[in-house]
Formats: sequence, C-alpha cells, structure tokens
Amino acid sequence: MRDYMFGNYLRELRSLSGLSQYALGRLVGVSDKAVSKWECGISKPQSRTLAKLCRALGVTVDELLSLERDASSEKAEVKIMKNEIWATAYAKMDEIFGGKVPIWAVDRLERERAEIENTDMAAEFTMLAELSKAARASGCRTANLGHTGAFFTAYLLSATDVDPLPAHYRCPLCGYSELADADCDCLDLPTRTCRCGHELIRSGHGIMFESYRYVIGRPGRIGVMVPASFLKETERFVAEYYSGRAVKVERDGYMRRVFIILPGTHPRAGAGSITYDEYSKIRSEFPTVTVEESQTLELIRCLENETAVSADRIDLASRDLVDASFTGGTDIIPGFGGDLMRELLHHVDKSVGGLVRAVGLAHKPIMQSSFGCGDNVQRKADLLSRMRFAYRDDVYAYLRERCGDGVAYAVMNDALHGIYAKSGMDARTRRMLADAGVDSDAVDELSSAVYLFPRALGVSETVRALTLLWYKQNRPASFDDAVADTDE
Repeated sequence: MRDYMFGNYLRELRSLSGLSQYALGRLVGVSDKAVSKWECGISKPQSRTLAKLCRALGVTVDELLSLERDASSEKAEVKIMKNEIWATAYAKMDEIFGGKVPIWAVDRLERERAEIENTDMAAEFTMLAELSKAARASGCRTANLGHTGAFFTAYLLSATDVDPLPAHYRCPLCGYSELADADCDCLDLPTRTCRCGHELIRSGHGIMFESYRYVIGRPGRIGVMVPASFLKETERFVAEYYSGRAVKVERDGYMRRVFIILPGTHPRAGAGSITYDEYSKIRSEFPTVTVEESQTLELIRCLENETAVSADRIDLASRDLVDASFTGGTDIIPGFGGDLMRELLHHVDKSVGGLVRAVGLAHKPIMQSSFGCGDNVQRKADLLSRMRFAYRDDVYAYLRERCGDGVAYAVMNDALHGIYAKSGMDARTRRMLADAGVDSDAVDELSSAVYLFPRALGVSETVRALTLLWYKQNRPASFDDAVADTDE
C-alpha cells in the first residue's frame, strides 16, 4: 500500500528547501527516481539514508517520521529561519547549475555547512546580501572586507560577487559543467562553446574557505566597503536592520565606521555611540559591522551612471584588458598603482592570476619595506624568487599537501597573526616542517610573516581594478570626468 501522507510531507519539505528531486538525490546519495518513488509513496528511504535525508531537509529523524515539525519554542523558530537560509542557498546552487549540480559543488557547500551551520554566519551573509540589494537599488554596489568572499555559501546568498569555487565552465542552457584542467583563475580560461551550442560561462576564483576557520564560531565580524554616496544610507541600514542595537564606535582619525551589535538587555544598547575605550573592553563578546568608504566603488558608480554600461556586462577576461594592466594601465586605479606594483608586475605571469598574485605580494610588509629603498634590481629579484606565498590561502594549500589539514591550519594561523615574527618559530615546528619536505626558504618566509592578506580580498581588488581600466580604455572622457568629480 502506498504511503501518500509520508510522500506528500517529504515533497513539502523538499519544496520548502528549494531542492529539485535531482538535487536532493545527490545530497542523499540516491537517484532522482528513488526520490520520486518516496514522494509517490511507492517506497520509503532506508534507515541508512535517513540521517542524510534529514540533514538535507533541515529536520530531525523524529520530525520526518512523525510527519510534524517541532515549532513550539524560540529555538525551533531560529532553526526554521536557518533552514530557510540554507534552502535559499541550495535553490540558488540548483539554479546556477541549471538543475544539474556537479558533485564537487555540492561537496563544497556541504563542507561549509558542516562547519558553520551551528553559528550565525549564514545569517550574517543574509544581512550583507540585503545591504547589497539596497545598494543596487540606489544605483551603486558594495564589496566585502575580510572572509566573506571565501565562502560559497555567501556567494549563493548574494552576499558577495566573488565565486570561490575552483575555476570551471558551466552552461546556463543545458546545465553542463566542467572543472578547469589547471589550477587557475576563471578569468584566464579561454572561451568555449558548449556541446548544445551556447557559450559557456567561466566562473570560480579558487578560494578555500578552510583558510578562514578562525572566524567560525566567534562573534561575527562583518566588513563591507561602500561608495561615499551610499555611506549615510549604509549607516541607516545597519541601525534599522539591527533594530537600534547597532552602536557606533567613536574613534578620531579612523577611516572606518565600526558598529558593535549589543543585545537589547545590555546597558549601552540604544546609546547611539560609545567611545573606543568602552568598545575595546567588550569587542570580543559581541558581533561588529565595519563599514569602509571606497573611492574605487564611487568611481564605478559614477561611470555606470555616466556611460549606462553596467560593470556586470564587462568582459574582464579580455586579453587586451589584461595586457594593458601590465603596461601601466593599473596606475590609474586608486590603491592599485605605484612603484611597488609596477615592479611586481615584471615578476608575475601576464594573466589575471598574475595580477591577483601581485596584489597579495604588494600587501606583504616585507615587500613594502624592501622595494621602498634603493634600486638594487638583483636583490629585489632574489627576494621575489624566494616568495612562495602571496596569501594566507597559499600557505594553507602548500602545507596541507605536505603536512595534512591540522598542521597546515595551525602553522598558517600562527604565521597569519605574526606569532613567529614576534617570538620566533620553535624548533619542534621547524623540525616537523623539514621532515614533511618544506624547504628552508618557505620556513624562513613563514617565520618572518607579520601579516598574510586574504586571497578573497585580492581577487576583489583585482576585479575592481580591471573594471576601472575597462572604462578608462573604452570610455576615456567619462572616466576623466568621474575621476575629477570624485577628487573634489
């Protein structure tokens, strides 16, 4: 006898989760036909698949088998809200891959979910997505600070424009997808046509979220850049979004606006602002939102309005555009030009990946100090030849291959925070790295690291630089006018 009640309840849960039968089957490890049989009441899932099925649908085994969700407490309401957020992420993944989500994309989202599901990170990404939506409605755009661009979850929730998946092709028409053969940036992939005749989309900047585990589980640290014209609106948005619990930190001469999110019961909640001394005493206990004004985003806003050309329509993979960036074109980009960048561009691959690497190297304190003094070309070349790590992500990837996940993360985290530079690398760690085949140059580089820049930010900076360079090349008069306007 068919169990129509179970089948209908399963179909309802799947619909609420935004999953197709195919996507749910991939998550559980069965075919879409098996899911169809469950929903038609022909059969039921075996006991060994129940745990995976419940996880994918955001319910407990008891809730699934009893055909009733537990919504009797505030905790259950929070759980339902989080399930809805994850349902949005799964639905978006299904959409961008045309209903044929490859296993490597599913695996990435599942690995992220396993680590952040019991935190508020997905909710933080939703806040950034709402802010981005408000900015777009006002004719401008935002960009992320910090870790957000490293999370596929954030990309699916529209909290970031940076796709952190490995470089890949995907077809928006038939759902075909394929990982790139080489470890590269998607903007360096050649154009290709799908077997169905449609041009394939190139996406993925190859950013590993595991490099950012130190942010998981601690009070949220949301960071966002906005154009100057949207700064006041952003402050109002933050205040309204957090229902008056966002308290501004007053700090003289500091370019960033920082808001600490206090619970309604806190004595300083609703105060409007607090001093930096007050903030420093409680900053580790509560979430914060950092808002930074960006001249680059203001320029892009002006150029989009002036030229009626959306930055989303620009082909950043154009060979002419990439070549121009290596011949002085990036000098016109705020924060992207200068002597150090010009020097670095002579020592990296002439590709978007090379640009990203140069941005990371330019943010290393040792590079800034070494290239800022004298003209010893050979000394600079020798230093660059020994530089293996442009980003914290590079450290983690290099060490994970040789030492395993745990050691890779621990060493990267210490190097990231300058622990070795302050106190020296202990003999045990040096011996362990040497035994794993890590060469002495790499060990010395880790030992001297004061700070390691996140690749997610490097990719974002590079994309904005190429965007402005396109306008400079293709709409020069509008570009000059926009620069003049933003300099006033």
